[in-house]
Order: sequence, then C-alpha cells, then structure tokens
Amino acid sequence: MNYIYYIIQARLRGAFKACITGGFVFIGANIYFGSERFYEEILMPTLRYIDPETVHHLSIQMVKYGLVPRIKSIDDPILV
Repeated sequence: MNYIYYIIQARLRGAFKACITGGFVFIGANIYFGSERFYEEILMPTLRYIDPETVHHLSIQMVKYGLVPRIKSIDDPILV
C-alpha cells in the first residue's frame, strides 16, 4: 500500500514541477519576445491585484533591466 502511495506521490510531484516549469517558460518567452497581448491581458490585470507601491517598484525594476517591450507603433505626427 505504501509503495503505491509513494509512486502516486512521486508522479504528482513530477507533474507539478512540469506545470510550474512550463508556466515560467511561457512567461519568460512572452517577456523576451515582447508580446503586447501578454502584457495587456495577463500581466497588467495580475499586477492590479498587488499593492500599488509594490507594483511601482517592480515596474521600475522591469524597465531598468529591459524586461518591458519597446513600443512598436509610431506616434502620430500631430502628437509631436
């Protein structure tokens, strides 16, 4: 009985690690490639649940280390 419990526990632990690793790879790839959809639909709504001062500090650190994508669109000349 303990042997079966150990095998199930080991497989669940492995599946959990794979899911967490996959999540980090997904987030890292979206940050690296500068997916604007990722920022608009996942990252920014998530950050709205955190204390504003903490998010402000985190966003400054992200800009400092180049983790924020550059804007790909060109501003309208009327705004200059």
